[in-house]
Amino acid sequence: MKQYIVKDDQIKLACYTLLNFTLTLLLLFAILYLFGNQYFLLAFFAMTALWFSVKYMCRYGSRYIRKQPVCVCKEQYVLFHSWTNDEKKLRYQEIKEVRLLRDWKSVKLFFAADQVDHPSGWWYVGIVYYFKRGELDEIEQTLLALFNKHHVKISKTEKQKKRVS
Repeated sequence: MKQYIVKDDQIKLACYTLLNFTLTLLLLFAILYLFGNQYFLLAFFAMTALWFSVKYMCRYGSRYIRKQPVCVCKEQYVLFHSWTNDEKKLRYQEIKEVRLLRDWKSVKLFFAADQVDHPSGWWYVGIVYYFKRGELDEIEQTLLALFNKHHVKISKTEKQKKRVS
């Protein structure tokens, strides 16, 4: 296998983009109403919320249009695509440990290496599939086999649903 591409859930990205677009429109109308009735402090808070709504609408929409993958596992390294459009690359020999956390909707990967600049010491890659949950088992097994092939230490944790008593 030359490379393994983990694609993002396109339906999830489209839903997030549309929900943020709807929120943007609602906030615009709220700002007009609040300014018209001289509630300037509330209008300021609504403008702040509008800024965040537009920011995330553009990020999700951009990932949807460009069909940017979550990560790409190549022969020599793993390539991560972050929200800020920069690519982070880790060679398999540089990876100290990988932690895999699995729940009903996602496979979360945490990478520890000397190049990691995050204060926690881990880089996070979240493969979240709300609408394609059936593919998560295959992705998990492929990633486990890939990391075992490159002799990367990997620990797997299965997250259980909480019971309400």
